[in-house]
Amino acid sequence: MAVRLEPEDFAKYPFLEEAQDFVRARGYTLEKILTSSSGKIIATKAVDRIIAALSSKLRFDDTIKLESVEKEILSYSIARILVVCINNRTITEKLMHYESDRVRYFLHRELTDERGDPEKKRIIMEKIGITPDQEALPVNAYVELAAGLRDDAWRLVNRDIRNGMVRIHPEEIESIVREKLRIILQKKLPREVPEELCSRVQPLIDRITKANQEHILESYGDIEEGCFPPCITALIAAVASGANIPHTGRFAITAFLHTIGMHPAQIVEVFSRAPDFDLSRTVYQVEHISGRSGTEYTPPSCATMRTYGLCVNRDGWCEHVHHPLSYYRDRKKKELKKSEPSA
Repeated sequence: MAVRLEPEDFAKYPFLEEAQDFVRARGYTLEKILTSSSGKIIATKAVDRIIAALSSKLRFDDTIKLESVEKEILSYSIARILVVCINNRTITEKLMHYESDRVRYFLHRELTDERGDPEKKRIIMEKIGITPDQEALPVNAYVELAAGLRDDAWRLVNRDIRNGMVRIHPEEIESIVREKLRIILQKKLPREVPEELCSRVQPLIDRITKANQEHILESYGDIEEGCFPPCITALIAAVASGANIPHTGRFAITAFLHTIGMHPAQIVEVFSRAPDFDLSRTVYQVEHISGRSGTEYTPPSCATMRTYGLCVNRDGWCEHVHHPLSYYRDRKKKELKKSEPSA
């Protein structure tokens, strides 16, 4: 007997076309969601979905009831519209990771929960483009996936390649599914949302940006220059000495300092000793990178810094991180533990 996906499954896997068809068939429109009382509940749930993604606390409700199916699917769709309006890459990426982790959680439950169904797991995975017993991937498909997987074990030079196929191990399937789904979700994001619509959901956007700022402050706390990664320290020292650093270096400094909570005016002050310092131009550039333009930029990863030739003075901490922000956060935590009185 063929296994059929039920409405509760659509709530678990809202990215499916069947899930979107399910709510469309019930006459839901964006206007209805934004103006009805039930729609406000859905919008609030969409905001909560994004805030949960920002916190990185992966707690998923596995007791989905029939009456909540529509809210789950629609809140997923509204959340995607909201992140496009916000246009902050970090927020968008965190939502994509959250949604892919959520799907991975429910796929795992298909095997471990008494109400689960292994055949449904196979169906969902095949819709994603991976099978539970997959043994290899074409090189081009693998390269796209491996780009988002940080461990050196995923690098193509470390893989077994035969006849244009990259061999994969059973224990790697879960990570591959998660990354494949993240890519799919990213590609399915609306390319743009009308400005009028973004204006209508501004109160929801304000809640999200406020939560994001609070999360940044909780993550990074007071600014501690002694915990900056060597690359950022070297760039700031170069500016302070009057050296003329490249645009990529200026971008890295600005995006890093903004992300850890430094005020734009303080960032401008960092650049004031540069030989070609121009106040109005620097203010414009700092505000642009900090989000005044509508797009908030994130600092480059370690790999990108190496590409730019900006990865210098590597130390022991650098060996264990892939991003300057991770270096800063981890080192701050370590220094904080050192300063705490022993029991």
